[in-house]
Amino acid sequence: MAGSKGAHRSRRGSRPTSLARRLLLGCAGVVVVVLGWLTWTGLEARAEIRDASAAVARVRVASTSGDLAAMDAAVATATQHAQRAHALTADPVWRVASWLPVVGQTPSAIAQTAAGIDTLVSGVLPDLTQAARGLDPKRLRTGSRIDVEALAAAAPAVSRAAARLSDVQAALGRIDLTFVLPSVGSGVRSVRAAVAETQETLAEGAAATKLLPVMLGSTGVRRYLVVLQNNAEARGTGGLVGAFAVLEVKDGLPTLVRLGSDSELVSAKVLPVDLGANFRRLFGNDPALWANTNLSAHFPYAARLQVELWRRQFGQQLDGVIATDPVAFGYLLSVTGPVQVPGVGAVDGTTFADVAMRKVYATFPAAGQERERTAYVQALARTALDRVLTSTADVGGLVRALGRATTERRLLVYSTKSDEEAVLASTALGGVVDDRTGPYAALVVDNEAGNKLDYYLDRSLAYVAADCQGGSATVTVTVRDNAPATGLPAYAAYRQDRGPTSGAAGRGGDGSTRIRLLVYAAVGAELNRATVDGDPAAVVFGVDGSGAGRPVFALSVELTSGQERTLVLRLTEPAVDEATSGARVWVGPLVRTPKATVQAPTCR
Repeated sequence: MAGSKGAHRSRRGSRPTSLARRLLLGCAGVVVVVLGWLTWTGLEARAEIRDASAAVARVRVASTSGDLAAMDAAVATATQHAQRAHALTADPVWRVASWLPVVGQTPSAIAQTAAGIDTLVSGVLPDLTQAARGLDPKRLRTGSRIDVEALAAAAPAVSRAAARLSDVQAALGRIDLTFVLPSVGSGVRSVRAAVAETQETLAEGAAATKLLPVMLGSTGVRRYLVVLQNNAEARGTGGLVGAFAVLEVKDGLPTLVRLGSDSELVSAKVLPVDLGANFRRLFGNDPALWANTNLSAHFPYAARLQVELWRRQFGQQLDGVIATDPVAFGYLLSVTGPVQVPGVGAVDGTTFADVAMRKVYATFPAAGQERERTAYVQALARTALDRVLTSTADVGGLVRALGRATTERRLLVYSTKSDEEAVLASTALGGVVDDRTGPYAALVVDNEAGNKLDYYLDRSLAYVAADCQGGSATVTVTVRDNAPATGLPAYAAYRQDRGPTSGAAGRGGDGSTRIRLLVYAAVGAELNRATVDGDPAAVVFGVDGSGAGRPVFALSVELTSGQERTLVLRLTEPAVDEATSGARVWVGPLVRTPKATVQAPTCR
């Protein structure tokens, strides 16, 4: 009896244990199924997000180049992938999973990214494609006239698209990646970068469609000074002022009314515009000379000086300044085709820069041949300007060439109207050195020898930013003088820093030069140590640019033919958050293509 009772008790006690086991097994099964569902759909959604993001990038490229067929195809692809990504991550399982503490941040990040891409495709692309059709390069220009009415009509759609994309960018930026799986976090950051690039393009498009009609004379004649910067003698915005033109524009139709050389321009003894104590400490009164108006990399400073010097000499108020260089003209002539230049011969996109910045000095090598050199350069400038202003060949190609020149800081625009300049300053066209926080490194060169040997100068910039909490950073600048030691034209090789061209000391001729390096750093950066070729170096600290300005470290170095020199700045940088962690690195435009590399952390 006792045994049977014990067995009976054992059987009764087993029922709840068995039930609990079945419940646990059932729950485990549900968890496995849910995890399996989240994993499978998550991988599918991630692939769809990647494909949608790539298609959006193709939409951006096609819309800016005027390839409407490619744009429509990319929009259809982006829509398909974005809708499926959103559908995969919008069911109840994903919503519940996203509410879970810590572990829910990964599905939440995927779902929010999918929703952001879907909003981009459904809320931004329609306006973007509408604007692209109105701005079709093939229809935007008739002869030399640009259709300012079409530009104005497209402005609202571009502005709406830019505003909506800004909202998408902000939503993506709020995704917390603290406990997100690394592979998912990397994908979210990639989408953020793609959206940021598209947003930058759209923002500049919105600025252009808003400004261009008025700046192209839709409300009356506009008058601009066009400055051709000679990159063979380096300055902060590219090269010294060489040839210039005055361009009048009315109702979208440009007219070249004057062409001249720097020898016609009258300089001042002191700065004609007060640009503040920081500017004076870095550059002194040298920018009172036309040839030095652009020592700073901040283009609005150069433009303001040039506008005022022009007003004093000619009594004429300009509406703005456009700066460009022979390399940019080469990009444009590669689209329009070669030109026949009187006294020069055939010049095309691959030879224009060489002819304008090397061959001219080989053809007229003596200091006393200034008149011949001026006529040569003016013939080049006039022929190239006429061809660009009147050519109807591949307008989309011209737009792409101008875009390339803008990206490389070879095309800069300033307006004397404060409201217009405020918009320009927010775009690459403005050539602004800004005071935004975040990792930053830039290199420009000012020629101190008065020669034309920067045609041969190589430059590289390597930037290792501090981590997100701030700390040590390194900027490494390497410059190399590739000028030949013999056979240089006398005028191009003079060392005016050593003496006048009329004397033996100034004649140079050995390919040597002297340059001033200006390294712009992250706002708040402090210098710990500077070396040149491994030896301690004393650099000049300054502040330059808009607003509160940006730290800049300046150093003068001499180079002999074939010599390479390396400047290393060891800095302490402030902490950054993800909103400001995207590193910005650039090198000022000269003739030879520079190299720039960056290592920067991804924060949060």
